[in-house]
Amino acid sequence: MQVQLSPAGATNATHIDKITISSPAYTSVFTGKDLSYCVELGQRAWCITHPDKPGFCAADRGPVPAMTQTGGMYLQGDKLYLLVST
Repeated sequence: MQVQLSPAGATNATHIDKITISSPAYTSVFTGKDLSYCVELGQRAWCITHPDKPGFCAADRGPVPAMTQTGGMYLQGDKLYLLVST
């Protein structure tokens, strides 16, 4: 199979080991004393506010459904590439 490992790189003929990746449904949960649930830029978010450090917000994507994706793994020297379709 021909594989292009970087956007500007050339394609290489190589052997790919086919894999299937499955993940169960999940919901992200954050906890902590400096944590608040708010609306940031029109999106629900978990925000960390600490008086001595800059704030940080992570969007709450809500429940994420289970999914299965096919792809492949390719080993080149000491680098392992995970290939998935987009």
